[in-house]
Formats: sequence, structure tokens, C-alpha cells
Amino acid sequence: MVVLANGGTDSVRFADSIVDEFVPEIRERRKNWAPPPPVTTSAIYIERALINPSGPDAGREVVVLANLATSAQTLTNWRLVDKNARVTAIDATIESGQSILLTLDGTGAQLGNQGGNLMLQDSHNAQVDVITYTAQDASVENRYFRFRR
Repeated sequence: MVVLANGGTDSVRFADSIVDEFVPEIRERRKNWAPPPPVTTSAIYIERALINPSGPDAGREVVVLANLATSAQTLTNWRLVDKNARVTAIDATIESGQSILLTLDGTGAQLGNQGGNLMLQDSHNAQVDVITYTAQDASVENRYFRFRR
């Protein structure tokens, strides 16, 4: 809505055909757009990760999931998804107030040393938690990085 000089208002809308004609990138983005997965409230979260282990990363990167609940939480058919949509399946139980370590084998989700993000999804592919980290966060070798909220 636009406020006119005389105090009135008028709606302004670009026709899709004009946008498509003059901005092909927008047309391409529209074609590939999908709504983000729904966000859920969960007692499970991504606590920290060993982003940059000594030596080759495959089989040495670790993600730590924690449980804030006062009861055990079962993560059947949950998954970690990295910035390149690589997936690591999770089937585990986390006891009350405890954490578990998930070692990434290099065939699923991976933690890039130049920064990235990691999403935790439940068995319905709803987003439970997501973290983002920078190259500076990953720069310290062989040390866990704690994700602050």
C-alpha cells in the first residue's frame, strides 16, 4: 500500500509477467521454492559439536545432542541435515538431563570447516533445532564448539 500526497492510499502490485520478464532469477527462485519444514518445540537440542577434529574429518566429526526433559526421550527416525541437504539418520534414546555423541561418518551430514549450518529434524521431518556456525567458530582444531542461544 502506498500513501498518496493527498492523504489517500492506493495499492501497488507488480504483474507476475513483468517480474518474470525482467528478473529471471525471481522466476527461477519461485520454481524451486518450497516452504520450510514446520518448527516444533522439543526438549532435544544440538548442544555442541567437534567441527574441526585433528586429521581427516570423516569419522571424527561429532555432534552432541542433549535432553532437557525430566524423562528419557527416544529419537526414532530423527535426522541431522547439513547445509548441502546431506542426511544422517538418528535412532537413539537420550536419558533425562543427559547428552549423546553422534559421530559423523562422512557419508551423511558433515560439518564444513568454512562455516555452515545443521538442522535437527524429528520423525515427521519437522525442524526441532538448527544451528549456524562460522569459519572462525570452526577454526580451533580438535575442540568442541558450544552453540549459544
